[in-house]
Amino acid sequence: MFYRISFFLCLLSFYSCSSNNEKKVITDDGYFEKGLVNKLGNFEGKVYKLDSNNNIVGYSTYKNGILNGPSVKFNTSLKLLDSLNYKDDELDGYSFFYDEKGKLERKGNYLKGHPLGDIIEYDTSGNVVYYAFLDFSYKTLFEEKLINNRDVLDRGSLINFVIVNFNTVDNEPIKKLFLYTIKTYFSNIKFSLAVKNKEGKIYNEKSINMEGVFIEEPLPKLPIGESNVLIFYKYNFDKKLYQKINTINLDEVEMMGFNNYQHQ
Repeated sequence: MFYRISFFLCLLSFYSCSSNNEKKVITDDGYFEKGLVNKLGNFEGKVYKLDSNNNIVGYSTYKNGILNGPSVKFNTSLKLLDSLNYKDDELDGYSFFYDEKGKLERKGNYLKGHPLGDIIEYDTSGNVVYYAFLDFSYKTLFEEKLINNRDVLDRGSLINFVIVNFNTVDNEPIKKLFLYTIKTYFSNIKFSLAVKNKEGKIYNEKSINMEGVFIEEPLPKLPIGESNVLIFYKYNFDKKLYQKINTINLDEVEMMGFNNYQHQ
């Protein structure tokens, strides 16, 4: 309903515009784009996509002739096909891709035109059938796929992090955890940071916020014999509780290199 209202508002805006300072061009996909231009003759603001019958089938947002902002495409039945976001002519942020019936097929996060973080694919009923997570080098760190609507095939590691040594503005040495916040749609996981004392007991445990692509967390300097630890939990659906799978001593891992720990 929201998209229909927005679309008709776009129509009203389009047809009420003056024809002055407008241009119309054909695009590589056979459609046309029509909108206002700036003094340099470049598209500026919201530019409408037209089919061969002059029907509006979407719009894009330009800044001095360069895609910057939302770009939306409909079919002739006003079913949403694409809802993308651009920055400097490249996909940036979350983008959504739909089939001809307007059902969501895939969504993903992008940076400078490349997928980064979560990529999710859906079946025609709206169920997740594939999930992948890509790092800043566009490498797939983890992926899982639903097979025969029942079995889950996964590959990679859910635990991917690096520890970095650096100095503060006061030239005090400090360590920081950089952890990719990989999600999973076929099992529930979570991470926490804590301190392990000399006797091996865990205290000061706090959960990690899994929103976004990664977290950066400074690690406190501890007394001798104590250590910062990263704890990985996985939900046991039979027992209906989170179980501790792995406890990693962050003060013992290699600096400045990503560490991949198997989650199984």
